[in-house]
Amino acid sequence: MVSSRGRPHLDANRPLLVIEDSHDDYEIVSRVIREMGLRQPVYRLVVGSDTLDYLNRRMGHQKRTDEPLPGLILLDLKLPAASGREVLQEIKRGTEFQLIPVVVMSTSTNPKDIRACYAAGANSYIVKPMDPEDYMRKLRALFEYWTNCVELAD
Repeated sequence: MVSSRGRPHLDANRPLLVIEDSHDDYEIVSRVIREMGLRQPVYRLVVGSDTLDYLNRRMGHQKRTDEPLPGLILLDLKLPAASGREVLQEIKRGTEFQLIPVVVMSTSTNPKDIRACYAAGANSYIVKPMDPEDYMRKLRALFEYWTNCVELAD
């Protein structure tokens, strides 16, 4: 999608990367994507330490060398093998990936977690509601924002 000023919104050809170990939470995300008719390819990782392998196209992810980098990353804060905070720091540390928007999603309302994520470069922090319908409402608003409102660097 291109804005009236010619700059891209979230590109339908750039994948959405969801780093989420909860099957139930991932199913909710997938359902909202389908319901909204979003066309982005969606890739899921369940282990935080796989993220940089995916982004760098190594350790089994070489087949994706011709695909563009993700247009948006949804990152669970509590992951096995590497925390979401560690993954976020690694993504935002390197110049090649730091412009990819990262939305942290967590059940944590701890101000220290929220502050640490923003300090590490998160573009948004969303508290996952316990009620699936509330979670779906938040996700719809999130996708509406990233697909129709923001201007992204190309």
